[in-house]
Amino acid sequence: MKTLQIQYFNFSVLATRLSNEVNSRAGTLDALSAVTHIPSDLLDDFLTGTQCPTLLQLATIASTIDLSPAWLAFGQGEAELPSVELARGQYASDLRLSPDELKAKYSFEHPLFNQATWIKQVAAGTYLEGYWAWASEQLRKLISPE
Repeated sequence: MKTLQIQYFNFSVLATRLSNEVNSRAGTLDALSAVTHIPSDLLDDFLTGTQCPTLLQLATIASTIDLSPAWLAFGQGEAELPSVELARGQYASDLRLSPDELKAKYSFEHPLFNQATWIKQVAAGTYLEGYWAWASEQLRKLISPE
C-alpha cells in the first residue's frame, strides 16, 4: 500500500509545534523513538523540518504525546483531545449530523477521530466506507454506547 504523505502545510510550523511538544511531553527523541518505533534520526528530521511525517507517523506521535494530529500538523481544533466524558458532552450534538454535514462542519477531520486510525481500519479490511461515515459511526459508539 502506498504511504500517504501530508501535504499543504508549513514544515517549519509543524517542526516548531512538534519540537515544543516533544520536549515538554516526551523528554527526549530517544524516549519518543522507543515508544513509537520511529527511528530517532527520522524524528529529528521531523523536528528540523527537513522531512515530513506520513499520516501514520504523525498519528503515532500525536497519540503517544496525547495530542490531536490535526492540531499538531495543521493547527486545527484543540491541541489536546478531550476526555471521554467531556467529548460526550461537547460533541453530542454531532450525532444529529449526517456524514456530509460533519464534513461541512469540520472540513479536514473530526477533532476526536483522526484519519490515520480510519486508514488503518480500511487497510485491515475492518471498515470500507469513507472517512466521514466512519467518524459518524465512531461518534455514535462514543456518545451512545450500547
